[in-house]
Amino acid sequence: MFARVLSFNRVPLNVVLVTVVISYAAQFLALLQGFPLWGVALATVLPWLPVFTLEMLWRYRHYQWMALFELVIISQIGHFIEHLVQMYQIHILGLRGAAARGIFGQLDIEWVHFLFNTYLLIAFLALALRFRRNPWLWVTLVAAVLHEAEHLYIMANFLRTGTPGLPGLLGKGALISIPLARADVHFLYNFVESIPMMLAFAWQLRIVRDEWLAKVFPRVGAQDLAAASQRIQTVRAPAGEVIVREGEVADRFFIITQGEVEVIQGGRKITRLGPGAYFGEIGLLAGDARVATVRATAPTELLALDRTHFRTLIASSADTVQDLELVVRQRLAELGRA
Repeated sequence: MFARVLSFNRVPLNVVLVTVVISYAAQFLALLQGFPLWGVALATVLPWLPVFTLEMLWRYRHYQWMALFELVIISQIGHFIEHLVQMYQIHILGLRGAAARGIFGQLDIEWVHFLFNTYLLIAFLALALRFRRNPWLWVTLVAAVLHEAEHLYIMANFLRTGTPGLPGLLGKGALISIPLARADVHFLYNFVESIPMMLAFAWQLRIVRDEWLAKVFPRVGAQDLAAASQRIQTVRAPAGEVIVREGEVADRFFIITQGEVEVIQGGRKITRLGPGAYFGEIGLLAGDARVATVRATAPTELLALDRTHFRTLIASSADTVQDLELVVRQRLAELGRA
């Protein structure tokens, strides 16, 4: 499941490789032109935005809330890297002031810190309510609440005095004085917040299920759906491509997630199917051969489950077997083969 959720599922490998080349070339040119650190970072990251957007849309269509979880993970990792760079600047390079403000020093302002942490708090709360049985999410939420309290106190002082950079609840000169500068305190806050967050994500990945599969088999248990999700393959067919052919041995079950297909039997067009519809179950349940040809009428994306795992999945639910047998009888009647 780790590989399926975290790999490139929507963007072809050749596009990913081209993006890698463009990213490195942009980084090299930025260094050659003497861009500041934030400019080099921006030049490196920007080519990945289209790829990232397409992948996030794919994840949302297939895993819904897990897409939000991954977005939060990426956001916080980026934020934590910013703090790591700042620690390096302060404690290794010995820099101070404006020279020790991380990669994107222009964003090192009170409103940005406050709004970003508020976004994380809201996201962690939503995720904890959605995945209630994930213990690490609740630990993360507690850490996020404590971090938000720090920034609320800092924002209150900032709005009252108009002075940025004041200490908060913890640190040198703070409400509770400890021998740590503000930058060190916030690094620790982010460290404490990031560890349970990563554990929560890993914990959730073990039981994640594809939402398309869940919609097609609503009466199958969550654990069985999660197991089947690990066996699913994504298939893409351009317009006009035959996905299955009448008379061939039936070996896979298909769910349409994007696009449209037409069902043809004996040269006669029977029907069209769109996102959320499925096919291939007749050959797997009623016999070994395909009873119709299915052809893509538009660029189409499908999920495919092989014969063995399809049968294992439906065998876990007697109600699902009955539902599919009814569908098979109805479809065979439409094909005149009842």
